[in-house]
Amino acid sequence: RAGIEIIACYFIVLLLSVSNNWVGQVLKIDGLWTGVVFYLLVASIILFYVVKIEKRPLSSIGLKGITLKEIVFGILIGILMFIVQQIPLILMGMDYKMFASPPNWIHIGIMSLYCIFCVGFTEELMVRGFILHKSLEITNHKIIVILLNGIIFYMIHWPPVRFVFGEAFNITLNTIILCTYFFVSKRKSITPLIIAHGVYDIISAYLLPAFVYVMIT
Repeated sequence: RAGIEIIACYFIVLLLSVSNNWVGQVLKIDGLWTGVVFYLLVASIILFYVVKIEKRPLSSIGLKGITLKEIVFGILIGILMFIVQQIPLILMGMDYKMFASPPNWIHIGIMSLYCIFCVGFTEELMVRGFILHKSLEITNHKIIVILLNGIIFYMIHWPPVRFVFGEAFNITLNTIILCTYFFVSKRKSITPLIIAHGVYDIISAYLLPAFVYVMIT
């Protein structure tokens, strides 16, 4: 049953993603708003299924009350994910000027909220919350669970993520760090993972381009 639920979850997300993109193109709606609708729909379906269909508490998929300590850990994990991913780029002599973009701080503020409360919340709820816990019902081998989690996490991002080494490396590394933290933590809460996911996206997509632009101008 757990395997069927994982497969169903993936295809529901895929269907919603394709439908959302199609509606956005036809109606010419800004990608931010279609993204908000998509993530809210996915999160709502998962929460409804767990609470109403399975009749289990949200804590059963790691969604627990937040603590100050977990906020700090989440921020640090997000920063760590970003730093570790830069090491290969630095060793290869990456020219960061190509990432430079003039900062629009209002836009960055709005997108930061989107990264945490839409992207981070929904993707961690789905992948490290629902799917990871369902995977543990299939096998107790954590390495296999992490491997499966990484594959599904990559498949959810493809497309638009392409099958290239850099993107596969980033997703794999993020999966290992997030899953490892979850397994070694005592509370088994996905809240720090939500924060880490959001912080990583904010730094990578918005703060890095702004920082590089300021440094070269």
